[in-house]
Amino acid sequence: MSKKTRGDKGEQKVIEVLQKEPKPFFLINNITFIDKNNLTHQIDHIFINTKGIYVIESKSLYGEIKWDPNDTIWTKTVHGKTININNPILQNRSHLKIVEQLLGNHLNIVPVVVFTLNNAPYLPNDNVINLNDLSMFVNEYPYVSEMPIDLMEKIYNFLLMREYDGSIEEHLKNIEKIKKQRRNNQDEIIKALETRRCPKCQNLIFEEKENYFRCTKCDFHFHF
Repeated sequence: MSKKTRGDKGEQKVIEVLQKEPKPFFLINNITFIDKNNLTHQIDHIFINTKGIYVIESKSLYGEIKWDPNDTIWTKTVHGKTININNPILQNRSHLKIVEQLLGNHLNIVPVVVFTLNNAPYLPNDNVINLNDLSMFVNEYPYVSEMPIDLMEKIYNFLLMREYDGSIEEHLKNIEKIKKQRRNNQDEIIKALETRRCPKCQNLIFEEKENYFRCTKCDFHFHF
């Protein structure tokens, strides 16, 4: 099974769970927005109920997942082979930011990463969950007040109106830009480890704690 096919099936599983939730709710699937830097962001699902707005990233990843919540790269090990994967928390965080730009941060907007194969790694992050826990998550998230139905509908319609209508080719080009930036970041980290110098200001870097490095002058830092 291809990566795309597995991903599509995983997204469909999420849709099936959310469609069974008690009404009222609004559900948007596979919507793309463009940010102020002309970069596109394709979001798997946005679920709106009386408790809030959930920006959902679905992941269908086999194997043992090894992670650091702040690293750009995680790994998965399948049949003894270790493969790099992008950190889904950071990916989902970028999606959250574009929704916040559109709606403002005064609303209850919640990022959540759903592992559709129910193999989510244990994280000190309540917003990384298994598919089996998704229904409970969207029903029991601790909000102070409930959103009225008319506001839910306004948010739903507003997001649909802001959908990016560019071509798939343009979106793929934007993805390549993001990947290139990530590769550049990784090159900077490797250079910093080799020289113990900050690639931005050439000042010394030091290991603040295990595998966490920081520049003594500017804000450059990374986990390794």
